[in-house]
Order: sequence, then C-alpha cells, then structure tokens
Amino acid sequence: MPPSETSLDSGGSAGTPKPFEGHTADVLAVAYSPDGTLIASGSWDKTIRIWNSKTGSQVGKPLEGHGFSVYAVAFSPDGRRIVSGSKDYMLRAWDVGMQECAVGPLEGHTEAVTSVQYSPDGQRIVSASSDHTIRLWDAQSGESIGTLQHPDEVMHISLSPCGQRIGSACNDRLVRVWDMASQRLALPPLSEHKSEVDAVAYSPDGRLLASGGRDWTICLWDAITGKLLEGPLKGHRLPVSNLAFTPDGQMLISASQDRSIRAWDPMTGDCLRGPIYIDGLTSSMSGHSGEFTAVRFIPDGSRLVSASEDRTIRVWDSRTGSSLQVIETQDSDILTLSVSADSSKLASGSEDGMARVWDLHTGTQIAGQYKHGDWVWSLCWSPDGRCILSGSHDKTARVWSISSGKEVLKVNHSDAVYCVQYAPDGKTFLSASSDSTVRIWNASTGELIQALQHDAHVLVAAFSPDGLRIASGARSGYVRVWEAKSGKLLLGKVRVVSLSNAPTLLTLTGSGG
Repeated sequence: MPPSETSLDSGGSAGTPKPFEGHTADVLAVAYSPDGTLIASGSWDKTIRIWNSKTGSQVGKPLEGHGFSVYAVAFSPDGRRIVSGSKDYMLRAWDVGMQECAVGPLEGHTEAVTSVQYSPDGQRIVSASSDHTIRLWDAQSGESIGTLQHPDEVMHISLSPCGQRIGSACNDRLVRVWDMASQRLALPPLSEHKSEVDAVAYSPDGRLLASGGRDWTICLWDAITGKLLEGPLKGHRLPVSNLAFTPDGQMLISASQDRSIRAWDPMTGDCLRGPIYIDGLTSSMSGHSGEFTAVRFIPDGSRLVSASEDRTIRVWDSRTGSSLQVIETQDSDILTLSVSADSSKLASGSEDGMARVWDLHTGTQIAGQYKHGDWVWSLCWSPDGRCILSGSHDKTARVWSISSGKEVLKVNHSDAVYCVQYAPDGKTFLSASSDSTVRIWNASTGELIQALQHDAHVLVAAFSPDGLRIASGARSGYVRVWEAKSGKLLLGKVRVVSLSNAPTLLTLTGSGG
C-alpha cells in the first residue's frame, strides 16, 4: 500500500484530504497503482474511474461496460492494466493508457465477483465470488484455467508475494490457503473465527497471513504452517472489512464497519494506533475511557445507559449529557444491554457468556450470573419483568427466572442466535439466527410454533407493537415482514440498498420469497 497524504500520526488523528469527486453512487472498491501515482475506484454507478493520487483529479473518462455495480478492482504489477469484478458476474481487464477494455468480459462465475487480484508476475488473474468459487484466468487471453471450490461464499482473496499461494476468506468461518500450481489446499483450513471471514492479507515477506471477520476480530497466522500466532485481536466493534500490511511489514492496518481504522503490531498483536474514526465519531460523551459497545435508552427517554470497552456501565442524563452513575463491572466486554419496563433494572450480556442483572438505582448486581457457552449477543426482558431472554453464539436462546436465578427454558438453533425478543403479550418470543431462520416459540413450554426461512443469516428481528407482525433483516440486505400467527410472508423482499453506515434506501422488488 503506497504512502498517501492521509497518515496515522502518533496522536491517533487523521488528515482530511480533498474528496475525489465524480462517481454518481457509492464507491465500493479502491486500489493504488504499483507506483502510487494513480488510484482506481469501482462504484455502484457501474463504472471504474482512475484518479491522480496527488491532485485528486480524474484521469480520462469513466471506464464503462459492466452491467451492475463494480465490487472489486486491482492493478496489474506493471500498472498498465486494471482488472474489475462486478455484480454482473463478470470480470474485465482495462488498458490504463487507452482507457478501454483489453480483455473480457471474462465469464464463468454464476454470482457476484467479490475480489480480484493479479499474480505477481502478471500472468494470472484470480477472482473470488459469491458462487462459492475462486477462479484462475490467463491474464492475456482471458481463458479460465482453474476453479477452487468452497462450501460457501468467498469474500476476499490475497496472493502471497511469491505468487505460489492464495489465501481465501469464506463465509463458512474458515481461512484457506491454496497452492496455485496444483490448485489444491496447501494447508488444512484455518479455524479460529466465530463468524464469517471477510478479509485476508499476506505480509510483504509472505510469512504471515492476517484474517478479519464478522466476529469483529483479527487473527494472525503463520503462512507456512497455518499455526495461529496472535489473536483473536479485539478492538473493533463491528465486522472487520479490510486488512493491509504496510510495505515494511511493521504494521497491519484494519478497517471496520464501525467506521474506524486501527494499526496493529503483527509480532505482538498490540494495537499501536487508533481507533481513528472516519467520520470523527468518538466515545466523547465524557466518562468512558474506551469505545462504546452497547447503548440503550431508559423507557421514558430521560436517561441513557451505555457500556464500554473500559468494562463500565454508565447512566447519563439524555438531555444534558452529564454522567449520573458508573457501574464497575470488571467483566469481559459487554455486547448488549436491556432495560426493564419499569426502568429499575438493567440486564447485560458479555463476551464471557454471562448475562447479569443490575439495580439501576444503586449500581449493584442483583441477579445472575446466567451462563451461556459463548458470547451473549442479545437480551430482552419479559413484559412482566420476571424473566430475561438471552441469545448467544452457543446456538441457544434461554429464559432465566430473576427470582430463582435458574434457567427455566432453553431452545436451540443450528447456528449463532443474534437477536431475541418477547412478543408484547409475553406469550411467545422470537429468536433470529445465522442458520437463516427466525423462530417463534411458546414462552411457557418452549414449543416451536413457526420457523421463518430466509436466504441468509438473520441478524435482527422484532415484533410490531401490537404483536401481529414480525420484521426481520438478513445479511443479504433484505428486510421481510411476516404475520406472526401464521408465519405468512406479508412483505418481501425489501432491499436495503446501502453499505456500512451509508444512507439507507429501500426499494421493493417483485419477489415474494
């Protein structure tokens, strides 16, 4: 990654260069030329644009030809060509000087192309796709010369500096290392992430392979043996979306959907710089010494409760911003909070698999510890305040009695449970999971009433205030509305056409499933 005019300084601040203006929709991919003088960008507007990296001026015309959004771009080692991958399932190689398509379209993928890269010698193009494959192409002729099959969507690839190996990030939570020549796995799959892997990057000397996942963590692997050297490295509060080593290999830079950038020491795993927030947001509601991990309003809106990496819970006056109370938890990082309907109690769920209950007036722990086998992602109070419902990475949702401190109900999914909620009448509850279902359960017996099938991991779900409908949101970007009693799909699909924290635009498609 060539040096740019935006740098990380020792104080943890970032410069603010002039934006490169020209695209008419969200920019989805960027890449530097090998000499650092040019930047290529791919956009939702279906074009690739080339920019002078120093002045920000556009070089030549937009490169047009893709039928849908451009998800990935990369320069050839000599800087003369740019390869692009698109949601139209195709790749194209562009001549930088002539500004025209030199090779392609390269056809073979059956879903969106998520990542592209040239081999170090420029003879091969490697592409990854949502169709569960990596494909190898002859860079001159465009001929397909190999396919590496995966069990799930491949989100990103990185080629080793020698060009002999390919690292792949897959939605099955595994990192794989492939031998380019034999087109076979060079190592057994690398397993440490607890959720999908979105990014991989080789160090400049080829000795390290870094991976970043939707579990918010980074792992550093020995690229030769596959041994985990450092990690999981924690700090980001949302999925890690991109990784890159500095040219000297002394720092690993990570970017996250939490809109922050961090710099890590790859030898020790220490965070050297950051978080640096892209939009300037910080945990500056003065009091916390770490990043916010969860925030909830008291039901009447007069107070705000927050949890932080500093392992404290704070209660704030929502009008003045003044800190009213500090609860020292001394637990692992808190991932979720839920306030009781009478505003007297607070439930917290943590990375240590525990759910705890706190008195909001005194700050003392009054119930718990309610133990799951893995991270607790979601909590909800029963409408009568007698129980709390918890969802965990251990694939279960559980109901706990506040008075007895005992588990009174446990229901199972086949993958992590990210969201739980009681119906307003308390007779049923829902659980949303990365097994692609929302399930509705009888709150007294644990009997499964409905299973609402989705096309991807379900991250959020909620009952309507009258309890008659359920809205759910999946990793695929679709929101659906269901009839709670029958499980009938009432509205679908509603497409959330946005990335990360970009403004949200909803459009209705004709599909009903």
